[in-house]
Amino acid sequence: MKMVEVEFRCINCERIVIELYPEDTDFGKLDTDFEHDFDCSELDELDEDD
Repeated sequence: MKMVEVEFRCINCERIVIELYPEDTDFGKLDTDFEHDFDCSELDELDEDD
């Protein structure tokens, strides 16, 4: 089965995560907003180090 990339956007930090889903997924029902299960500010600190 062919897989397609789906972009999910964190509602807190606006970062995008790409996941693979089967092409026959009902994308109309797929919620692409999510919330990290950790403090997003940790990612901001990592970005500043780069």
